[in-house]
Amino acid sequence: MMSMHYSIALMPALIICGLLFAVLIPALFAWLIIRLFGRKSSSGLGQEEMRTVQEVYRALSEMEKRIEALETILLERTRER
Repeated sequence: MMSMHYSIALMPALIICGLLFAVLIPALFAWLIIRLFGRKSSSGLGQEEMRTVQEVYRALSEMEKRIEALETILLERTRER
């Protein structure tokens, strides 16, 4: 009975985290792109800056997949009980 209480208590936190990352990841990526492209330099993005943007995007995408997997696991555990 105690475990059901914890799983119900986790649902709001799970929903909030999912929504936070669904908004935070695209917002962070957009901010990064705007910041890098918004420079008044005529040379544009350098190789190193472009690599950094790509690495951040890949890392954020991977984090999003992991969070979705954790949400799925938690939801399945909640349904089993």
